Amino acid sequence: EVKEADIADNRPPLLVSQSYFQLNDRFRMEDGQKVDKFITKEFIRGVVYGAQIVVTNPTSASQRLDILSQIPKGSIPVRGLRNTATQRVQLEPYSTHRLEVVFYFPASGFFPIYPVHLSKSGAVIASGDGLTFNVVDKPTSIDQTSWAWISQWGEEGSVLRYLETRNLHAIDLMKMAWRCREDGNFFSKALAILNLRGFYHPVIQGYSVMHNHKEGIAQLLLMQERFLDQCGVALSCDLITVDPINRHRYEHLEYKPLINNRAHALGGENRILNPVVRNQYSQFLRILSQQKKLDDIDHLATAYYLFLQDRVSKALAHLKEVDPANLKTRMQYDYFQAYGAFYEADLPKARRISAKYEEYPVDIWRDRFAGLTAQIKELQGAQPDVIKEGNREQEQELLAALESSLNLEVEGVKATLDFQNVSEVTVNYYEMDLEFLFSTNPFVSSGTSRFAIIQPNKAIPMRLQGKKGAKVFQLPAEYRASNVIVEVIGGGKRASTAVYANELKTTLSDSMGLLTVRHEKTGKPLPKVYVKVYADTTNGVKFFKDGYTDLRGKFDYASVSSTGIGKVRKFSVLVMSEEQGATVIEASVPQQ
Repeated sequence: EVKEADIADNRPPLLVSQSYFQLNDRFRMEDGQKVDKFITKEFIRGVVYGAQIVVTNPTSASQRLDILSQIPKGSIPVRGLRNTATQRVQLEPYSTHRLEVVFYFPASGFFPIYPVHLSKSGAVIASGDGLTFNVVDKPTSIDQTSWAWISQWGEEGSVLRYLETRNLHAIDLMKMAWRCREDGNFFSKALAILNLRGFYHPVIQGYSVMHNHKEGIAQLLLMQERFLDQCGVALSCDLITVDPINRHRYEHLEYKPLINNRAHALGGENRILNPVVRNQYSQFLRILSQQKKLDDIDHLATAYYLFLQDRVSKALAHLKEVDPANLKTRMQYDYFQAYGAFYEADLPKARRISAKYEEYPVDIWRDRFAGLTAQIKELQGAQPDVIKEGNREQEQELLAALESSLNLEVEGVKATLDFQNVSEVTVNYYEMDLEFLFSTNPFVSSGTSRFAIIQPNKAIPMRLQGKKGAKVFQLPAEYRASNVIVEVIGGGKRASTAVYANELKTTLSDSMGLLTVRHEKTGKPLPKVYVKVYADTTNGVKFFKDGYTDLRGKFDYASVSSTGIGKVRKFSVLVMSEEQGATVIEASVPQQ
């Protein structure tokens, strides 16, 4: 049994509104804002409408409510709704609840609606306003400012003005598609407006093909990502230009620092060992392979990647192909010019270019040109400078320039000492019993540091001129025919080398493990020369073999039938002749 509910005595001040709208034309734009287009007068037969019900709780108490809603009399619900529905809601303090019902009128006439009612505990506490719907077959008044009317019935000028002034994202451009299909002139004007306002509509743009609109077809193709991917990374034709950078398929990257471990091509083939750089370069070459010719930017980018691989001559060749007048910015080109000038030993050119950017406002580029200038000054004798604090390479160069260093080389009786930041040294001489020393320390070339605890046979102080340079001196006469360790100490640094007095010319065939001994002056093979071999193994330094050279002056230092001494890493070989003297050489293990 359905009975009318009583009106509650103590009713909370809830707010209820019930408004009506056309489902396919619900909003309008006012001053860039979307507002509702509520209907209160005429409703059209067969058009779908909606009722928006809003309940607001302006109190501080939570309300548990039953909301009763109905569609108008004479209407039919859509979207699977019922004619009458009740919804139970928990309306929190200062909150709003919204619901909608959708319907249409199959016939014209006047139809009332039972307004929305709110009840609590079986008693009505609020309700909306009632309305009698005036349903007509055709509207007696038309909103000629709406897009729905203008797109279908408006003049061409009205449609174009609407496109120029309204929010294109808020209107359905499909409504004017029939105009674009039937009138090529209108389509061209409408498309120009859309392009000017930066708005792309795939269906409208598609009519470019129908009207053979070249610019429109180009824009349409550029928006077809999957199709363009099938065309390749780069494409240039009369219709479109596919730029991989604009399409985010490629980005020029800088790699710093990148240090190559080989100065020459391995096996005659240039290889990029860094996989990240190799993939980037391969992608770049793929782009170039799909272009008709290289432009100035391409030559500049190619020069960068070739410099990155230390392929300097080819990088400079590509750099010469660049016309700076065709570049949007000349700075990167100037940097390459200054950088390449170092390889061409044209320091005035590098200095002249770098000077142009001494006050450049962008730090990273100003510092790069300043780094080139600092290198030029260093070549002229100045001390290395740190251009930017935190630059590891520059700081290391400065520390290296300030650090003391000694390097000693002896050739015959002439010794050359390269020094830096050392003003005074002491030259020590230690005589060697080479066979005894070899037996106790076969790898004597790497073990001269142990002489630091032995008193030298002779010590000579020596002053050095300047902060950096080379000092040449002669070995004392008494040691020119002796096996001796020459040691130089100064500035907290130490340099030493073993000097062997002999007339032996030794040749190693590392791949075969064969030693050949000849007279240094005559070149004749020396037979019966004693050879002793020690091996550096995984179990330590061990005696390996000894013997004498044959009549050809040859000795197989690497072959034995059985050793059991562990895996050999390298050999140390003592070559001793009673008449021609002795020497010690180190040899690698033959690769079988």
